[in-house]
Amino acid sequence: MLEKKHFKKPEQKHYKDQNGKKMKNIYINLSIIFLNLLLGGCSSRNEIDCLISSKWEKCRNRDNCIIDFSTEMNFEWDKMYYFSSANSLEEMNQILGMELKSFTDIGDRIVFVNGNKVVYHQEWFYNSSRRSKGTVFSTDEDFFEVSKEQSKFKIKKREALYHLEPF
Repeated sequence: MLEKKHFKKPEQKHYKDQNGKKMKNIYINLSIIFLNLLLGGCSSRNEIDCLISSKWEKCRNRDNCIIDFSTEMNFEWDKMYYFSSANSLEEMNQILGMELKSFTDIGDRIVFVNGNKVVYHQEWFYNSSRRSKGTVFSTDEDFFEVSKEQSKFKIKKREALYHLEPF
């Protein structure tokens, strides 16, 4: 008489359970990646634009929406500079008192400095043939410097463009 002992049905169930767990883990990981892309969709956008857009969306009173770079930036800095596209690299280096190593074409830019070191910079390039979107500093100045303590700006939105005004 043959015994059915050698039939390994429980092991197959165990094998299916492992595959089920693997598939569940794959779905969980894909869901996490999707949520990060969805919620952190700014990863492909300019970081300052993302920060300002996010701040704007969270503002309850959009007539008085303020961004304070001293609390928003995730790095150490003590001065922030704004340069319009009217500034040459030589002029920016003279104002900064150091060499700005990363420079691409002519554009508006923001530079954060800690001591005598550039710790972050961002450039904006505008194309008059396309609808403007992103961030602009509403100023008549070609450049300005602010300390960390005075780095508050009022945000106004016009269509897809965020305007920052010194506060």
